[in-house]
Amino acid sequence: MSGRRVLLRERTAVYLLFFLAGAAIGTWTARIPAIKERLGLGDGQLSLALLAIAAGSVLGMTVVGRLVDRHGSARVMIPAALAQGVVLVLPAHAWDLASLAGALLLFGVVHGVLDVSMNANAVQVERALGRPVMSSFHAVFSVGGFAGASTGGLFAHAGLTPAVTFWSAGAVIAALAVWAARWALRPAPEQADGARGRAGLPKGIVFLGVLAFCCLVGEGAAADWSSVYLSEDLAAAPGVAAAGYAAFSIMMTAGRLAGDRLAARFGPVPLVRCCGLLAAAGLGLALARVARNLRGS
Repeated sequence: MSGRRVLLRERTAVYLLFFLAGAAIGTWTARIPAIKERLGLGDGQLSLALLAIAAGSVLGMTVVGRLVDRHGSARVMIPAALAQGVVLVLPAHAWDLASLAGALLLFGVVHGVLDVSMNANAVQVERALGRPVMSSFHAVFSVGGFAGASTGGLFAHAGLTPAVTFWSAGAVIAALAVWAARWALRPAPEQADGARGRAGLPKGIVFLGVLAFCCLVGEGAAADWSSVYLSEDLAAAPGVAAAGYAAFSIMMTAGRLAGDRLAARFGPVPLVRCCGLLAAAGLGLALARVARNLRGS
């Protein structure tokens, strides 16, 4: 098999894992209102449960770097992708707030491990290609989010339970992860991304961390609360409520598909500044709408 065809397969495998990661998040997001209603949770209780996803992700991301360094990104991301199909099912079988938080903590750990390891593998593929393609990988993640939210919305519209939704999506995710395992790039452990020098943090890394934090605040708000807001505050039908995150995923996909070309044309720094202002304006408009609804209630 030619080197070019092998590289295409390796790139496709990473695309597929990004898609599956986004689909898992989108599917969960679409059924949050149903889980909230079934367990009789208030907004404050739901917030605590959703916080478990973030805590689990941080925990997973903290330990995965060493695993990637030691074993290589492929040996970490493939088991994580398979596990993601399993842990997606757990929230549907929670019986109270504590069990839901535990299920979401585990979901967050697996997602954090998969996130870092597949990005490390994507960097290796990008280097092999010799041109910037990282933004396209993240675009596929957003496509997966749209697909997962849309599928969850269809299941909700049909009156099917979250358990049916998550078992169906989990089976597909696990099956496609097995397929991706056949084509994935397998760099030697000593070549895997994430190797850390001993000279301390690179200059500017703290600022980039804060910037990433700000980005994820907006993304997390859309993922965790858009369907709840549409369902409870705007009285949208269950199938329609899932469209909030689906719309968010569409626009993320558009931005990420254009990201590589825009960065090459205008430079990453001006692009980050403009996109930051645009995101702040959009989030501000959403908050203004929520505030107006609260005053009117």
